[in-house]
Amino acid sequence: MAATGHQRAIGLAPDTFGNELYDIVNNADPVAFDDPNGKEKDIMVTGATDHIEDIGAGVKERETVYVPPTEQLSFFKAIKRYKYAALLCFMAGLSAWCDGYEQGMSGSIIALTGFVRQFGVLGSNGKYALEPLNVSLFTSMKNVTAVVGGITMSFPVDRFGRKFCFLFLNVLMIGCCITEMYAKTPAQWIGARLIDGFAVGMATSFVNVYVAELAPTPARGALMGFYAFFNNAGGFTGGVGLNIVQRLPSDKWRNVIYSQWVLIGLALMGALWIPESPRWLVGKGRMEKARKVLTRVYGNCEHYDIEVELQRMVEEVEYAKREKSIRASGSYRDIVRGTNFLRLICSTLPYHFQAAVGVPIISIYSSYFFGLVGLPNPFDATVATGVTQIVSCVFAIYLIERIGRRKLVLMGGVGCICCLIAMGMAAKVNPTGTANLLVALACLWYMFFSLSISPLGYIYMSETSTVSLRAKIAATANIFCQAMSFAYNYIVPICLAAPALGTGGTVLLFVATGSCVWILIFFIVPETKSRSFTELDELFARKIPAWRFSTTETAEDKMRKETDAATSGVAPLPRDA
Repeated sequence: MAATGHQRAIGLAPDTFGNELYDIVNNADPVAFDDPNGKEKDIMVTGATDHIEDIGAGVKERETVYVPPTEQLSFFKAIKRYKYAALLCFMAGLSAWCDGYEQGMSGSIIALTGFVRQFGVLGSNGKYALEPLNVSLFTSMKNVTAVVGGITMSFPVDRFGRKFCFLFLNVLMIGCCITEMYAKTPAQWIGARLIDGFAVGMATSFVNVYVAELAPTPARGALMGFYAFFNNAGGFTGGVGLNIVQRLPSDKWRNVIYSQWVLIGLALMGALWIPESPRWLVGKGRMEKARKVLTRVYGNCEHYDIEVELQRMVEEVEYAKREKSIRASGSYRDIVRGTNFLRLICSTLPYHFQAAVGVPIISIYSSYFFGLVGLPNPFDATVATGVTQIVSCVFAIYLIERIGRRKLVLMGGVGCICCLIAMGMAAKVNPTGTANLLVALACLWYMFFSLSISPLGYIYMSETSTVSLRAKIAATANIFCQAMSFAYNYIVPICLAAPALGTGGTVLLFVATGSCVWILIFFIVPETKSRSFTELDELFARKIPAWRFSTTETAEDKMRKETDAATSGVAPLPRDA
């Protein structure tokens, strides 16, 4: 098969991207959309090579229109240039605040005296206590409906759009809060957890998908990190609220629930303000609406060409269609075909790493855990770890684009595992005499976790999938991770109460699970920093090993360097030079 003109121009062999992908070249179909100046543009998708290395070169408007590759900027320069887009991504992340608050509050509220009296049973010693089974169900049952939410919400996310799902998410959080306000039996409290779980599964399947589709590539990872930031902020405010409420009369324990209305109000205002995802609109063929959204978001940005980006989105959608996906949607069978299956694994592992490396015991059951090791006021430990979370997450937003995703998640994972080893050994030797040391180690664990695994779990879930399967892959990854979280959350109280394990043995259990997932991430999960979605399509199609994603030269790299060389008169250097 002869090389295309674009391949010959830059010296690429016809099989550069693999024979399977190259065979698409002969199956081109034009896609037309209207130019604001009244001229119709035909976008000729000529296959993998032209899609990746020459996006826009097929635009026919009497003469070829050159479309440059994605520009690479530092995080702060990208935020400065794309202020309004950053603000919208920030507002989209507000929805995670309610989720984080619910997670932190519902996991630690079981240590409040008033809660125990409401949902516990009176023992022979004259004291109220929660039944261990109920403690497990209070936390783990939300993971069941999170799976349901992840399965069912991928359809409305693709069918009705991202903005619709933001609004529906807030309706669910309102329902959860009302149920908590009036719950009087364990079954009713579990009902609130079921609603909350459905909302969590729904949110993780589309919130970061929306941010990934709206954000500028140079700051995409950092802006997606806002989801983790607000999730951690929610956990912190929940811990502060519990610390305040536990100092009040025990019958005022529901005050910590009432305070959620402020967060729900903020999230609802954000959901009403943000626009629909332009990539979703392009996938549905609503080109003029997508153009209006891009104009609203990026119209005042210097060096941003609305028509270029609109065309790039068309190319991404058309490429995904040619990978056996239905227009802008795809089927669940497609996520296990070809490289999509590898991309599903890459989306799943970092998110699962959050639970595997100790979130159930260090975060969700933190107050319960610190109470068992003899800390007089376990809520103080929750506040201390929450402060560490917030501060670390702020730095993470910068480091995600500075250091990169892969290095950060691997380094953070090593730090978390080392902290767990130290905590497990200390708790085994002298659990009640090392309570303060355990709190300090937990804060150190939170620092490593919030700097890396916490935001990157959500980022990878949205970045590594192909455009038309993004919602479905995110939903499938969420289903697996929530199912595993259900198992972790269910067994933690049982393990803590088991004489053979206790506090130390339970912590060391997560050393084993975390280490296994870390090894898989090292060999499978690639670097995605500063890569456009078209570059990621190319790298996955070429089956580049995970540890070479950051140094492998793509067609966009070659175009970028040739452009720089033509401007400066200096010969281009390889990417890893």
